[in-house]
Amino acid sequence: MPSNPVRDALNAGDPAALLRVTGEKVKNRHSADALLHMARSGAESIALEKRQYSHAWLADRGLPSKLPKKDRPSIICRSVGIAVLSNVRYVKDSLTSVQENVVLSAYADGVQDPKVVGQLMKEAREREARGLELLPGERAKE
Repeated sequence: MPSNPVRDALNAGDPAALLRVTGEKVKNRHSADALLHMARSGAESIALEKRQYSHAWLADRGLPSKLPKKDRPSIICRSVGIAVLSNVRYVKDSLTSVQENVVLSAYADGVQDPKVVGQLMKEAREREARGLELLPGERAKE
């Protein structure tokens, strides 16, 4: 594909270069970034991954995108909840911390299935509760 200064600026994600070659005038850096991402999201000659990034950048700021719906990435949200029922602060803090560490560690290892992470959390919570001399399901008393 022959070199094209506008496409090169969009590909590089360079708002200053885009402004130079198009002659557009903007008020501030945010407007320049928005112009770049708006143009890039609709430019079919730009790699889809970059167009999707620009779409996400615009969406994060509540701005419209020119990326067609068929090319928009699907979003899947998986999560786990952490809940500790205790009247004793150190027990709450300890059990919450153990579960948070398990979640962060699992996600860092690429394990994101909520059922697997939930089971790991349950096992860690039970180990910690044994260390605190609590029976499974027993609430700590003040």
